[in-house]
Amino acid sequence: SDELPDQVCQRLVIDKKPMRFLPLPEAEEEPLLPELDNEADTVLDQPEEDDNGRADRHTDSWLQTKLTSTRLQTRLLRMHSEAQVAIEEQGINILHLAVGFLKWYEHNSSDAPRYAPLILIPARLSRRSATSKFCLNWSEEEIETNESLVVKLQKEFGVQLPRLPEDTETLVPSEYSEQVRRAIGDARWEVVDDIALGFFAFGKLRLWKDLDPQVWAPGTGPENSDIVRSILLAQPLQTPSPYDGNEFIDNQEAVNDLLLVKDADSSQMLSMLEVMDERSVVIQGPPGTGKSQTITNIIANALAQGKSVLFVAEKMAALEVVKRWLDHVGL
Repeated sequence: SDELPDQVCQRLVIDKKPMRFLPLPEAEEEPLLPELDNEADTVLDQPEEDDNGRADRHTDSWLQTKLTSTRLQTRLLRMHSEAQVAIEEQGINILHLAVGFLKWYEHNSSDAPRYAPLILIPARLSRRSATSKFCLNWSEEEIETNESLVVKLQKEFGVQLPRLPEDTETLVPSEYSEQVRRAIGDARWEVVDDIALGFFAFGKLRLWKDLDPQVWAPGTGPENSDIVRSILLAQPLQTPSPYDGNEFIDNQEAVNDLLLVKDADSSQMLSMLEVMDERSVVIQGPPGTGKSQTITNIIANALAQGKSVLFVAEKMAALEVVKRWLDHVGL
């Protein structure tokens, strides 16, 4: 509350210095409203601004908040924990400092304003010990615009939001906000110079953008993938399987060529045979049915054939269990 975006970006991004959070005195806590308030009162009784609208509270290392110390630390602890879980399980940082918001409406007759962040600075919360206060740092990942908002405004309203400068370390939020004001034009829409710390993830949007033929070089787009064509256009992917799941596994001659670094039952061996024949498969089963062991066996057989394997998973735990199996068998 009552912070200047340019000064916050100067310290976090350009100077690469941490910032701490300043709580309210216990008796002065204000209720947190669901909507943003661009005319928020000054949180602390501090000297008036200079001719440039800056006061000491705007250029120091503190981020003013509307929470008392206990509630502030509780909230920061929860955000820190959730951010760590996202990194450990999905390998992505979803914690961002949102700088500047677009106040917009779904349609002309709507009375419900919506607030969408404009600049997203990847952030990291840290502290020296369990009893220390949290500090906020820029994680030094790429600073982004709100891609979801960019796509929505372009598709539904014909509004083209400006892009951030390529050298985002020289970013000046007030200049970008002015560019956005010129782009939107609508008198009902406005740019709000608020700052918020929260979680923002764009995985589904990036997947959607990956399917756009215009972002691919000729002949290299997703439409050239047999699997993608099969999924999106209902085209046959491959001929029926030569393996009969009802037949006794030992009667399958190819099974003798499989290398089993982990125990496998007949259904797992059939899955391995399909993959070794370079066929696409979907292996389903509840936890504890040996999917990770099957993947480990598949990787081992691919390595034995001199192949490279790319193994991806949505959650880090899935990668770690297969890594543990591979380490256990010496691969």
